[in-house]
Amino acid sequence: MPVFARSKHRKNLRPRLAAAATAVIGGLLLSIVANVATTQTADAVLQQPLAVSHGLTPHTKTCLTNPQWSYTWNDETGVASITAAGGAAGKRLCVPLYVRAVSWSYDNPVATTTPSWPQSFSGKNDYTISTVGTHPVSAPGVTCGQDDIYATFSSAGFDALRIDSVLTAPGVPLEPSFLHTVIAGSGSAWHADSPAQCGTALEITKSAVASSTETAVGALEPDAAFDYTIAVRNSGATSATDLTVTDTIPDGLTITGDAAGGGWSCVTTGNAVSCDYDSALEGGVTAAVIRVPVTLSSAVTADSVVNSATACASNVIECVTDEVVVTIARPGLAIVKTVSGADALVPGSEFAYGITVSNPGSSPAKDVVVTDTLQPQLRLTALPTAPGWTCTGPVGAAGATVTCTKSDPLLVTEAAVIGVPVSVIDSLVVTKVITVPNTAKACASNVKVASPTAVNGCPTSTVSVRLLPELAVLAPAGLDILKTASVAATLPGGSYSYTLLVSNTDFGDTLDVVVTDTLDPRLKLSGVPGGSGWECTITHNGDNGFGATFECALQQPLVNGDPRSIVAKVVVDAGADYEVSATIPNTVVACATNVLDCVQSSASVALSGSQLSTLPFTGVEAVGVGAIGMGALTLGLGLVLLGLARRPQRQLR
Repeated sequence: MPVFARSKHRKNLRPRLAAAATAVIGGLLLSIVANVATTQTADAVLQQPLAVSHGLTPHTKTCLTNPQWSYTWNDETGVASITAAGGAAGKRLCVPLYVRAVSWSYDNPVATTTPSWPQSFSGKNDYTISTVGTHPVSAPGVTCGQDDIYATFSSAGFDALRIDSVLTAPGVPLEPSFLHTVIAGSGSAWHADSPAQCGTALEITKSAVASSTETAVGALEPDAAFDYTIAVRNSGATSATDLTVTDTIPDGLTITGDAAGGGWSCVTTGNAVSCDYDSALEGGVTAAVIRVPVTLSSAVTADSVVNSATACASNVIECVTDEVVVTIARPGLAIVKTVSGADALVPGSEFAYGITVSNPGSSPAKDVVVTDTLQPQLRLTALPTAPGWTCTGPVGAAGATVTCTKSDPLLVTEAAVIGVPVSVIDSLVVTKVITVPNTAKACASNVKVASPTAVNGCPTSTVSVRLLPELAVLAPAGLDILKTASVAATLPGGSYSYTLLVSNTDFGDTLDVVVTDTLDPRLKLSGVPGGSGWECTITHNGDNGFGATFECALQQPLVNGDPRSIVAKVVVDAGADYEVSATIPNTVVACATNVLDCVQSSASVALSGSQLSTLPFTGVEAVGVGAIGMGALTLGLGLVLLGLARRPQRQLR
């Protein structure tokens, strides 16, 4: 059955297969026919532009309906560009944009960033933008004014952009729509102000020159006269109107005459100068120079003076200023006096003073004069000499006044040395060492020195010599002193004594010996010091007597081999802080009239807090002592308790 059934099934399929094959072949034929028809339709579409070019009826639109608009603007040049986008470059716009770029000139130009009103029509350029792309536009140039760009899509074209010949205020009379109002639907008036075109530019140059010349000055000294000059130039192309120059002269200067310049009218009020130019200054022209005569004050203390002048005009945006700095020249003068040779002299000795005069300033010192008046013990032995100097004075006279003048100015960094030969008067009687000072003074007509040692602005210098008695030369004396303390160490509140031993170390007698000793602030004298042949006095330096000074004078000459001693007993302040200073230092000074140099000697005493403080003491030892004490106490208590414990037991038995 299965075999017969399959065979039957196949027989029944043959008519169906034949029908399916017929359907497939028919579908293929229909597809070929449809493809041919589609190719013919595409060829017809490609032929449409050609048909339009031959005046045939087109099947598609050839202009751009809704372009996208944008623009740029250069505020400085007034050049704009308008762009229509949304299609191929050059494609025609269905509705063109009519643009009118207008120039307005300011009827009352001012040099500000705000447009002035009214404004008069100056010129226009018209543009019709009808294709896709970027289109440059610009208004005709205007010397002083602004540019506006109006636009419309109206079919009336430029008739819709009619403008009046004069604008009296922004938008008055009514103006056409501005570009961005038309293409963006909002925005304020689109214009470019060029205020720099409305005015001009100025240049100013201020100088300091020698009076009535054009020669620039260098450093000037106080009281010097010179001129300020002010030159103003119009560097623009437009005439500068209402041109003015102002100049306030600073402190330290005085106006000494009228400010003046050709074509200028100047007024001076105090130290303020104001000049008005009599007419408009044309472009590219420099006005006549203004000259202001001034003088530096003699009391000026600054190192320089700065002065500025300012020029303005009604049609410039910015005023201009220039300044000049005048350096103050300050001549200097310095003097140094020295002794040439030994400074310890006897009657009849000859030596020389050296006087060095220099100029440490920044300009020459004029009319320099050096004056030196000798002391009565000294005699001028010859006239001083120095290159370029002339010196006068009474040769041979005691206490003479020497005057030296310089014929030429003393230049900067220049130094001159003047030697003054002198001698000690032969007949002078000298019984002890005396000091003879001598002062020299230097002056200049243009120098005033501010110094504690200056006299009327003239610097001075002083040097001294010592005059010795002849005995000190024939039989020289000596002097020595030794200070010792009676203890090496002491306690606060303790007492001890100093011994001062004064001796003569040479074979000549030492005269007028004086010993001076100022105690340490922790020491107080317990009595008046004394010794054989001495007279002592005490000067207290405080209310409590500590730190006093005592002075002892020997009442006869100190001879060799006979030293004299002084004993001074002192008490240490009980509250002295020994931890601050472990020693008490003390120095004594001895002088004599026939000994050139004083001598001195020092002694120090150690200061401790207490006797126990001299024992070594450490933390370990303290712990040890405490431990022993506690151990002994514990042992004692233990024995007592043991005894008490045993006693009752005996009673119980």
